[in-house]
Amino acid sequence: MTDLVGQVAFVSGASRGIGRALAVGLATAGAHVVAAARTTNELGTLAGELDDSTGGASTIEVDVTKPTMVSAAFDTIAQTHGRLDLAVLNAGVFPDPAAVADSSEADWAETFAVNLFGVVSCAQSAIPLLRQGGGGKIIVVGSGTGHQANPGLGAYAASKAAVASLVQTLAVELRDDHIAVNELIPGPVATNLNPRAGQAGTSLGGAQTEWIKRPEDVVDLAVLLARFPNHGPTGQTFSLMARPL
Repeated sequence: MTDLVGQVAFVSGASRGIGRALAVGLATAGAHVVAAARTTNELGTLAGELDDSTGGASTIEVDVTKPTMVSAAFDTIAQTHGRLDLAVLNAGVFPDPAAVADSSEADWAETFAVNLFGVVSCAQSAIPLLRQGGGGKIIVVGSGTGHQANPGLGAYAASKAAVASLVQTLAVELRDDHIAVNELIPGPVATNLNPRAGQAGTSLGGAQTEWIKRPEDVVDLAVLLARFPNHGPTGQTFSLMARPL
């Protein structure tokens, strides 16, 4: 397994929820984390939460729907750190539930702009840096909704299904570069983004039984994926859902 000490990790959507927990978790595991969000003030006291026993964190303003801003952020990473070992592509939006027949074009456009094209943009900017270092990893935070029918969540589910396909394509395209690309599915997590998840530590009953997690419950799997060798699993979906996809 790879030691994360001395590695540089980029985490998008790091201002809160799963992204913030992943940033703290990776830094605690020894990586220096470049925590990205649309506004740096939303990152709050992230760097201050990490003491000298961690890899530390720096923050950078990135709106993943703006390719020039994404490109500039990765240029800054190259100039400041001289390397990139891991890109965790987590930024996402969750539109208000609506049947496909009742959903708006604007909701679909915004959802795909962040959940799919934002991932594409970050991957395109991260890949040259990962190649420059001889390999690395891309972890895309996906969703179980991208693998099964979810009435009322058409735009979100379709964007995540596209992301799942993108992961498999990137894995094949980047295998010879020793860049592993995998999807991490947290399952239901109690965050502001997903108010329907319920209360952390509880479960959804009936046929839809699920484990409702805190953002911190996702960290161990992300760190495990980060520590796999670059020639290890790629094009895979790793899920924390309580039931099969």
